[in-house]
Amino acid sequence: MNYTPLNQEVLKGQYPQVPQKSSSIHTILLLIGTLIAVVLAFLLFVLIQKKMQQNQYPALQPTVSLPTPTIFPPTPTPALPTVVLTLSPTASVSATPLASPSAAMLTPTKVATPSATKAP
Repeated sequence: MNYTPLNQEVLKGQYPQVPQKSSSIHTILLLIGTLIAVVLAFLLFVLIQKKMQQNQYPALQPTVSLPTPTIFPPTPTPALPTVVLTLSPTASVSATPLASPSAAMLTPTKVATPSATKAP
């Protein structure tokens, strides 16, 4: 075997010297990026677990409805409007809205009779 040792002094003269840059800024940036990635991965894992637990037991979430106390009695709902149907050779329909709940007790003024529906 023919082994010739390298002369480092000769090699240094053949290639230009590259100044050594400080790699501390690169190390700091890599460290910050790695820490951010780890924190985001942890938060994503926690949020996925929380969502899975919510979907696993959707019926177990309690719903509380408390009755609200009232001092005044409930107001009556307004009655439906009165519809009057008049049967004649030319039929017409009219609707009259009620003005007050007491007007709901009034009877219609005209009532259709079965004899009015017969043809002559």
